[in-house]
Amino acid sequence: MSHPSVARGTRWETAVEAYLQGHAEMLGVPAEDIRRWGDVNGKDDRGDLRGVPGFTVECKDEEKIRLPLYMAEAKKEQANAKTRWYAAIVKARRKPVGQAFVVMELDQFVRIVAALNGGNKNGEADL
Repeated sequence: MSHPSVARGTRWETAVEAYLQGHAEMLGVPAEDIRRWGDVNGKDDRGDLRGVPGFTVECKDEEKIRLPLYMAEAKKEQANAKTRWYAAIVKARRKPVGQAFVVMELDQFVRIVAALNGGNKNGEADL
């Protein structure tokens, strides 16, 4: 039998997976492409979910929210996965999945907004 915190994390990953699959058309991907990685990557972990275009996704459901740890983990996994962006999806207590927190560092947020708007005045999306 798995440890309670592992089971809790798996439940949250599965809930986020289902939510994103339900919005796959909006994301521009087939629902079946969005899947949990499971524990298959070991030291070369590439996040908790695959199939979210351009993103490494780390899912967190913990009593104590530790954002610096989540960002360090997601950033390392992004390097392994070779995606452009990374984020942690953190469970909001007593809220539905769609009201979870999506956490990223401010510098990455600025690059995403720049990319969505065609880059800065010099046409550069990566600042």
